[in-house]
Amino acid sequence: MQPEFFERIVKNSHDLMWLRISFPDKEIFNNTYEKTLLLVKLNSSTQKAYTRGACMGMFDQLNMPNEISGLIGNYLDGASGLRVAQTCNKALLTAKEEQSRFNQMQ
Repeated sequence: MQPEFFERIVKNSHDLMWLRISFPDKEIFNNTYEKTLLLVKLNSSTQKAYTRGACMGMFDQLNMPNEISGLIGNYLDGASGLRVAQTCNKALLTAKEEQSRFNQMQ
């Protein structure tokens, strides 16, 4: 779910309660409004592209193909992607490039 879309339909904790009732199997809605918004932002498509790029840059040093390191990045959340991008300059630069490429496709 994109953060902008989430913020348009869920404006407060009362709105979040309706999502919690409608989707009881989705654990993300069992948090406070603020934490749910943060989780949505960390798992947005743009952040996923950043995380995927960070893994591609980090694993490039091990001569791992981008397809494999990108798949690894798909399993990580946004917070992990930010940490991976801090491991080396190549990870940070590739993360920014991948995020920029994703934003241009939007």
